[in-house]
Amino acid sequence: NQYGIVNSSGKNILNPEFEVILRAKNDIYVMVRHNQYGFFNAKGCFIAQVIFDFQKDKTAEYFTDGNYFRLIKPKKQEVMDANGFIINKSTQYDEIFFPKNNLLRVRKKNKYGFLDKKMHMVIPLKYSMAEDFEGELAIVTLKEKTIVINSKGEEIFLSITPLQRFSENIFRQENGENFNLLNLQGKILFENIQF
Repeated sequence: NQYGIVNSSGKNILNPEFEVILRAKNDIYVMVRHNQYGFFNAKGCFIAQVIFDFQKDKTAEYFTDGNYFRLIKPKKQEVMDANGFIINKSTQYDEIFFPKNNLLRVRKKNKYGFLDKKMHMVIPLKYSMAEDFEGELAIVTLKEKTIVINSKGEEIFLSITPLQRFSENIFRQENGENFNLLNLQGKILFENIQF
């Protein structure tokens, strides 16, 4: 089967010559042909040609957040902005994530850290897990501890049990079969909440 794109009035925008089309944010489409992908927008133009290595197990959000685009070639991964500017021109990282609050989460040999958009290391590669920054905070894991850090890499608080974002200013901390809700300073707001 071959797929293309038509607009709401039935006008052909893109001929049916793709095996897979994934819809992403901001009317961006990930177009796949012969296991290679590129990006197309609903206005009718390609953002990036269909020349990058497609990974079937990934969702559209892996390839683009609607503002930035992951370009994958063998042993090389780049992130491009909507203007076509390549943010990183380096092959030294195994994985580069989209910028959040002007920081890029990177992975190398199963260690995570954060770079600024000029590719300067801001927070060293030392975490076994890291989430993107939301606001000024990110959740990371170091050894057996879950830590909330700020954009300078300073520890705000830590937990010996896993943490998750519950809302912008509240964290959920596992507590056996129950959970606690913590504020931005790690103080318990509500304790032993049942599922």
